Order: sequence, then C-alpha cells, then structure tokens
Amino acid sequence: MDSRGEIHEFHQEIVEQADRAWAPVARPLERVQLLGPEPVDSVVQTMESGFADARKWLDDQASPQRLTAPWGRRWSDTMTGLNEARKAFADAAREELRRVPKPGRQP
Repeated sequence: MDSRGEIHEFHQEIVEQADRAWAPVARPLERVQLLGPEPVDSVVQTMESGFADARKWLDDQASPQRLTAPWGRRWSDTMTGLNEARKAFADAAREELRRVPKPGRQP
C-alpha cells in the first residue's frame, strides 16, 4: 500500500461494486423464498450461498491482507457451484410452474 492508501480504495471499490451487483438479485430471491414451494426454496438457498461465495472471493481477492494467496482454483470452484445452483433453480422453478393448475386443465 502506498501513502495514499490505494489498495484500500481498490478494496472498497470492489465491495461497493459487489453490493451494487447483489442489490437487484437479493429482493427477487427473498420473494421466491417467501412465496415459492419448498423445492424452489432450497435451491434458492443454494444460489444465495453461491453468490455469497463469489462475494467472499472478490472481497478476499481485493483485501490488502490477502494479495498473495492463490485464487484461481477457488474462483473456478465458486463459479462452477454458482452455475450448478442457477441450473438447479431453473429446473426446480420450471417443474413447479408446470404443476400449477391452469384454467380448463385437470390437475
């Protein structure tokens, strides 16, 4: 870190960017958890964990105390988990939506 604290400013910028990226996702996921059936709720929790892991990775990556740690494998694992969670959510939501009774159709 230099006398102007540039590393800390970089870290703060990463935190703020992650907050801005999370904001449009947080409320819809909360709604799904409140209103959705249990199978969808559980995959939403998995997605939230994946997002939390990605935020943690970004935070750790930018943290001045952790600039020398090996992050490549962890990021790859985080993104794999997040993509799997997204697919599981889409599959669970699709299945639930197809089960919803529709007017004129017998259950």
